[in-house]
Amino acid sequence: MNNFNSPSHDTPLLSRRSFCASVLVTATAVMAACSNEASTADSTSDPSDPPTAPSGSPETSAGPDTEPTTISPTTPATNSPQSTSASTQPATPPDFYDSSVLHRISVEFNEDDYEAMIDEFVDNGEKGWIESAVTIDGRDYRQVGMRLKGNSSLAGLGGAGFPGGARPVDTSDTSDTSDTSDASDASDTSDTATTQTDATVVPAAGPPGGLGGLGSASADEPEGLPWLIRLDKYIDDQTHDGLTEFVVRSSSTVTALNEAVSVGLLAAAGLPTQRASAVEFTVNDRPARLRLVLENPNEEWMSSNLGDGKLYKADASGDYSYRGDDPSSYTDAWEQEAGDDDLTPVIEFLDFVNNSDDATFASDLDEHLDVDAFADYMAIEDLLQNFDDISGPGNNSYLYYDDGDDVITVVAWDHNLALSAGGIGGGGGFDPSQLPGGTVPDGFDPSQLPGGTIPGGFDPSQLPGGTLPEGVEPPQGGGLGGGLGKNNALADRFMATPEFSTLYDEAVARLRSELFDSGAAQRLLDQWSTMLLTSATHLVDEATIKSEAEAIGEIFVAE
Repeated sequence: MNNFNSPSHDTPLLSRRSFCASVLVTATAVMAACSNEASTADSTSDPSDPPTAPSGSPETSAGPDTEPTTISPTTPATNSPQSTSASTQPATPPDFYDSSVLHRISVEFNEDDYEAMIDEFVDNGEKGWIESAVTIDGRDYRQVGMRLKGNSSLAGLGGAGFPGGARPVDTSDTSDTSDTSDASDASDTSDTATTQTDATVVPAAGPPGGLGGLGSASADEPEGLPWLIRLDKYIDDQTHDGLTEFVVRSSSTVTALNEAVSVGLLAAAGLPTQRASAVEFTVNDRPARLRLVLENPNEEWMSSNLGDGKLYKADASGDYSYRGDDPSSYTDAWEQEAGDDDLTPVIEFLDFVNNSDDATFASDLDEHLDVDAFADYMAIEDLLQNFDDISGPGNNSYLYYDDGDDVITVVAWDHNLALSAGGIGGGGGFDPSQLPGGTVPDGFDPSQLPGGTIPGGFDPSQLPGGTLPEGVEPPQGGGLGGGLGKNNALADRFMATPEFSTLYDEAVARLRSELFDSGAAQRLLDQWSTMLLTSATHLVDEATIKSEAEAIGEIFVAE
């Protein structure tokens, strides 16, 4: 996560995650290009052919109390009014974020609408909405909005929706797609679902394994895609016990125990995070998958967890640079998710982070940022081995601006690659045999990669097979440095300032003791894995649950 050189820092964590990030950026882009090749090769196939049944591929979740030494995976919802939808309700419905229970979500949507949505994403990168019927723990909801959610996790779909390229042209496709919705994560209030008059060719399935599951998205397996489900998209005030939005996560592991435990440990550390739930997820009566479902950081989430203010999401294609005082310059870098529309707090914060001199940065940062919380954030992200954080290739973070004290808090997001070292180069490693056709396509051009080349510090000898695809050249310079995907001005300057790097070191030692050495993290892991072994072996075999839990547990005791 943090690119710094002081010998006092935990360099094994940093160098390991630096390499992993290099592989991530490279492999996901390669797989996107390969997906396009496969789409071209399969363009003559009959789109009406039924898709092959997938093997179980899942996810789970956690949400502990804030007392670090006694972590419970169950965090009851607060301020949750009864559902206002006209749905069928069991006598004693479970709290959706009661993580001691395996929950159930089934969705049904029109296949033509779904194919049009996939086409829209592949053609221009837009994540359009479709209308669906959804059942959550036995309660039915109609006219529910659904759309794709994610970035690198959608690499298998290829096309304009992922770096690396364009969608192959299908000359037989004369359909007309109309979609008046936008691609925002949660603030879209339009009422028009994606529709299409004629069925189109659905892109070929992505690689089954990918890099720790990344790039494995397949349009033929909608039950495995990352989704945002929004109950009130088309019906105002439709909720499930006060909940309106559900994020169905992608995962780098089969069980998603890694993200389940990660979000629980974030809460145990006293940091704002999302509640999570293990779900048996079904789409259009296809085979069920075990999936992890998280809260979506929106207006309701902000009010319950942080208070009155404004919430901004960092875009994967953006960064923490200062681009001047014109808000339009930040549209591809930041999106406001909650609060009164106003990018001024972010712009002023980025101005200070990027343009203050070192002395001013050190003396005045606490007037702009919750410094202690940020030190804890960076420390736990490193302990969780989450290289895809604020400084990672996905730029994963939110900024919360408190209207009362005018201070920014960094909010963690996206932990599907945390606690999953085994998914990088292990069972889910980058294996060219997993690509469509079993190899990198002829003529693959490295210029399709982000930045037009392999990331700095990428070491092909550590890839399965020990080499890069033919024609793909590593960068000059060697070594493991510079492989984190992106520089982050805030993280870099924070760690370069002695008093702040000391806070980080102290936070690492304290959180390691409170969460790992105390056994609290292992107990949380045991609670989650026991629930899966009791309730979910029809979705994931017992041996996989046990092996993934064991791999995570080894991280807690590693020196």
